[in-house]
Amino acid sequence: MRHRFLRAIQESGRTLDVAVYNFTALTLAEALSAAKVRGLHSWVLVDQEKAEEGRSGLRQVRSNGLTVRSLGLVEQSLRTSQGS
Repeated sequence: MRHRFLRAIQESGRTLDVAVYNFTALTLAEALSAAKVRGLHSWVLVDQEKAEEGRSGLRQVRSNGLTVRSLGLVEQSLRTSQGS
């Protein structure tokens, strides 16, 4: 899964919207930051509770100036879309 996400970041042209429950992977944060330098506009949507915890990947994304939004219903929405 991580390799697909990295490829999507590298192949994105102008914009990329990311919605995840949690964001901890530094390699993905680094890839998003590098993509910003090359002109990719992106933002990350995470679960509100996880955003408040501020895990390492999310801290790096924020410190590199990417927009991070949180929503308390992300976990519920993901469960619903997966049929749980």
